[in-house]
Amino acid sequence: MINPFVIIGGVLILLGVAIVGRMTFKFFLFVLKILFGLALIYFGYLITQSPAPDYSQLTQWFKKENIVFYSNSKTSFTPDPSSTFEVFSIAMSTAEIDLTKLIPQTANIRITVNSLFSDTTVIVNPNSPVIIHSNIFKGSAGLSGADPLTSGELNFKTQAASQSKTHIQIEGNALFGKINFITPADLKK
Repeated sequence: MINPFVIIGGVLILLGVAIVGRMTFKFFLFVLKILFGLALIYFGYLITQSPAPDYSQLTQWFKKENIVFYSNSKTSFTPDPSSTFEVFSIAMSTAEIDLTKLIPQTANIRITVNSLFSDTTVIVNPNSPVIIHSNIFKGSAGLSGADPLTSGELNFKTQAASQSKTHIQIEGNALFGKINFITPADLKK
């Protein structure tokens, strides 16, 4: 069976290439089109590399409670401990996501964090089995105590994740945004 994300990602890549290839207007529009086209290409590529979706979890992508768009105050999230899949989308805002109370019992817990022109802090328990994979495009992602990465991929696995059968898998995507993965001890500093 063909992964539908490959088709959607391919269409976004073609659309991005078409936009970048048809540059005939003023310089300002030229720069905007290049940025928009490159962003479409990048997200198309990310989608083609994503695992096949679990359609029973599709509603999580559109949960209004987990979407923050242009908020002046910092928004805090604490996911439901019984949930196995959560999506947090933050655009032009500041948010804090507390994952310290999540404990994978019988199944893996997948968390997706999207940061667009935003500053997002994800608090993780270092003793929990956590696997972090973050894609950064013109933004930054960092772990507590380490230099932030400004482009590319950030991969991290806690020692507990190597020894556990179930784990918390965090997929962080930053586009012109910032994602910081910290521990509760870092908050006290």
